[in-house]
Amino acid sequence: MLKLDKAVAASESRWDKKYKLLEEDYQLLEQQMKQLRASNVSAEAEKELKRQVAELSASVAALQGQLERATTSTHEKEREVRDANAKIADLT
Repeated sequence: MLKLDKAVAASESRWDKKYKLLEEDYQLLEQQMKQLRASNVSAEAEKELKRQVAELSASVAALQGQLERATTSTHEKEREVRDANAKIADLT
């Protein structure tokens, strides 16, 4: 009976060690999976931010074009007003 008890105890000890190693491996894999998920989220967030930056850059460029056209138009109107004032001054 003593030999059988020792064999059972040795077997249990081996299985306990194997179980602990597997548990450690599982925890490590779980941690790596969380890191991968976080990096995937980060990559997706980065793509979305780049898309938004490109969209905003296009909007800024469009607004700059509108501002340039409005400025040109304003300068033309100012010139027309000066010319009209000069003609009025000549007539009076």
